Amino acid sequence: MHLTGPSYGVTAQGNKTFTQGWLKDWFAGGQLRLTYGEHDYAAGNGLTANSIDDYMFDIRGLAGHDFVFQNLIWNLPDFGFSPYTGLGFRELFDDGINNSAGGFYRRYSHYLYLPVGSTERFRLTENSRLSLNTEFDWLLYGWQVSQFGDFDPGASDIDNSQHIGYGLRGSLMYEHPSWSVGPFFEYWNLGESTTNCDNVACGDEPNNQTIEFGIQGKYRF
Repeated sequence: MHLTGPSYGVTAQGNKTFTQGWLKDWFAGGQLRLTYGEHDYAAGNGLTANSIDDYMFDIRGLAGHDFVFQNLIWNLPDFGFSPYTGLGFRELFDDGINNSAGGFYRRYSHYLYLPVGSTERFRLTENSRLSLNTEFDWLLYGWQVSQFGDFDPGASDIDNSQHIGYGLRGSLMYEHPSWSVGPFFEYWNLGESTTNCDNVACGDEPNNQTIEFGIQGKYRF
């Protein structure tokens, strides 16, 4: 089956860079991302549904170190390299009961993951630079909640655990002192979950992939 469609979202980010002492050039911060979209469902058996409400919530704490080099690449004024890691939590909510066809159910997906990434910054002019971010996300633990009672009053929720999976994400931003804009992508590949049962049936979450790409704009306060 496939869920496809546009999503819209907002991101908030805060960073603290240390400039003195043994923490000099280290940084710490947090990110919060929220998205919403109305997506269309299509299955191999011909079953379809339109306008399923999908929500995504992603919160992370990150820490890393800034390295700055002068005239290292192509005689650019400076080049920055900032590796980082941290801890993230991602939640997806598919509101299956709100769609054009009916007969679906609500599903919650939760992922606790370890992000490891880096950001490279290339100075272009006195007031502009390019910023390239790449990241690998290692799934630590995932769990699914499928509310089968939405279409079968005699059924209860099924909880499934996921232990194998990873994510990839990246972006290329053109940055000015107060704003930036550029493309981004995000990819998740999650392995098959455990099989659990309710009082009516058994089920699992199959191997699945999520691909997201688009344009983002940021304003720095």
